[in-house]
Amino acid sequence: MQRSSIIKNAALSAVAALLLWSGKSYAGGVSIGVGVDVNLSVPVLPPPVIVVQDPYVVGFRANLYDADFRLREAQAAEYQAHEDLDAARARESQILAALDEQQQIGADLHHRVDGVEADLAAARAAAQNAADDAAAAHQRLDALAHRIDGAKEDLKASRELHDAAGVADAEARIRKNEDEAGATADELHAIDGRLAALHDAEDRAAHIDDLRAQLHATEDQIARINDDLAAAHDAVFAAEGRLGAANDAVCLALHDRDESLWLIHRDELVLGVCDPAVCGFTLDLGFFGGHLPRDPEVLHAYFVHDVGYWHDRPAEISIRIGAVDRVTEITRIRDVERVHEDVRIRNVERFETTVRMEDRGRVFESAKVEHERVVAEKTERVAAAREGRKPDVARFVAEAHHEEAHARAVERTAEHAEAHAHAEERTAKADEAKAQHDEGHAHAEERTAKADEAVAQHDEGHAHAEERTAKTDEAKAQHEEGHAHAEERTAKTDDAAAAASTSRSRHHSADPAPAASATPDSSSKSSRHGHGSDAAPADPKAATSDSSSKSSRHGHGSDAAPADPKATAAAPDSSSKSSRHGHGGDAAAPADPKASASGSSDSRSKRQRDGQASVDPGH
Repeated sequence: MQRSSIIKNAALSAVAALLLWSGKSYAGGVSIGVGVDVNLSVPVLPPPVIVVQDPYVVGFRANLYDADFRLREAQAAEYQAHEDLDAARARESQILAALDEQQQIGADLHHRVDGVEADLAAARAAAQNAADDAAAAHQRLDALAHRIDGAKEDLKASRELHDAAGVADAEARIRKNEDEAGATADELHAIDGRLAALHDAEDRAAHIDDLRAQLHATEDQIARINDDLAAAHDAVFAAEGRLGAANDAVCLALHDRDESLWLIHRDELVLGVCDPAVCGFTLDLGFFGGHLPRDPEVLHAYFVHDVGYWHDRPAEISIRIGAVDRVTEITRIRDVERVHEDVRIRNVERFETTVRMEDRGRVFESAKVEHERVVAEKTERVAAAREGRKPDVARFVAEAHHEEAHARAVERTAEHAEAHAHAEERTAKADEAKAQHDEGHAHAEERTAKADEAVAQHDEGHAHAEERTAKTDEAKAQHEEGHAHAEERTAKTDDAAAAASTSRSRHHSADPAPAASATPDSSSKSSRHGHGSDAAPADPKAATSDSSSKSSRHGHGSDAAPADPKATAAAPDSSSKSSRHGHGGDAAAPADPKASASGSSDSRSKRQRDGQASVDPGH
């Protein structure tokens, strides 16, 4: 027992010595010691386990309760860290925009000051050159004046000596020197004018002091903005750190929740009989070649992924969370959470109902990018502290905003492409609608043409109907006219019959009836003399067509009622002859309906009404 205690103490002492030699201290995330060892990540300590007194939350389900609630709170914390990072980066963007503006102003002032200084230096140099030229001109002018004075004295002496050649030479030298003196005087005047212009330029450049003051003020403002930008970037860096820590917590809690589910349903998963809706795991036998693995560790590695897996695959985090949140184990655990976590659960559920899973997925993906930035900046800060200089924060700021601008440009490009696709779709729909409209217009024109054709056919039928109506009216008028003529002829016939009947009645009253045995010859003769005989012979064959024809030619008619019902009426020939003379004979209608031979039916009816028996002949 004592020996084992000694061994344990020695082991603990060795471990303590190693720790002291390495000299690691996690304060501030920087390790110091004998060796150069920089710890760039905050160590992930195991979180405290939430203890809940509930009969359902025991064993591995207690671990599941703890992991699920930590996962939900970690998601809310990560989203809040992302919101804080966006706010800090927006503040940084504002300061960076102000810095860019001031730097632009400072660059412009620098350019103006440099220009004015260059102009001033050039003006001063030109003024010095002009002053030197003026001094030389004055010297030449003085020398020429001495020459002129000397030539004048030579001229005076030559005149006194009456030296013509000396006079001419003196006059020539005077003229030459005076010309040169005049040219030098003009040059000196021009130099004076140039000097005046240069002095004016110097006066105009006197405001360079004001420009220098503005430039110094702008530079001071840029320095203050740089300080603000450094502070804003420190806030961004801290927010990135919080986002990374929250993302680490999410990945760890997701691993712990899957581990708890595996421990709860390990036996069912090994046998391959666990329902995915209960345990949250789906087994793809195709991944194992169609056979269920016998080794539980193989299945454990297949179902439960480590923290690094989720760090490298942020897009799968939201998919896994959304798939497991709906399983039976989690829903029952969350019912218990609503009972025991009254205040904290309200914040978590408010987050879950407010933030969609798609937005959480974008946060998970951005956390990976921000983690890479944090690692690079931590390296730069450590190197700057080791070298005793300020960290090159501007590079990280510019890179972050450049990537953000690039992301916005990509997003705008995608939106533009989507809008272009929608515009093309609307154009295609408009073209299709136009084609349908044109087709409908063509059908409408076709129907209009058919309708016009039908109207033309209807008008043509109406014209034919009007033509037929006109013809019908004309035929009716002709019929009525014929009927009127027929009535007129009937009236004339009736008048003639009445006149004949009256004549016969007068004749009968004046002359007795002839003998019954009168021969046909006498009857014919009587008819030729304008008389008619109305008698009923005993023999039905007594009346002959010859006597009737003769009687008709003289304008008389014979009305007789034969005793024999088969007696025939006047022959067609005699009737035709009687009609040509305008006379008609009134005879009794025979019993046989075929006995009627000719003449108007109305005339016969009238004659039948006038006498049914034998009628005496009359004139």
